[in-house]
Amino acid sequence: MASIDDGRSSFTKKLLTNIRMVLYWSKELKKAIVKNMKRLMDNQMDPYVYKGTNILINKLNIRNEQELIAIETQFFIANVLDIPSAFHKIDFSSHGSVQQIHQLLF
Repeated sequence: MASIDDGRSSFTKKLLTNIRMVLYWSKELKKAIVKNMKRLMDNQMDPYVYKGTNILINKLNIRNEQELIAIETQFFIANVLDIPSAFHKIDFSSHGSVQQIHQLLF
């Protein structure tokens, strides 16, 4: 019976660690997005933003900065939570693993 409790406790600790990691990185992602959006405000002729805005052209055609940040954060969190299911696809013995993880997250 103790081994079952230990297994649950270990799983709970890992789950809480992963949740903390997701929350931390979602905050960092939001900061980075806001920083980049502000940087783009200085260049109104940027071909990568919607005309008359500072919003990067995106696949969802979202032109509201706060909405875009919220949606991108949700996608990032979902992808972070999906990482364990992709471990078998990632070759951690090569430098390409960083690229594989990047593709998975973004």
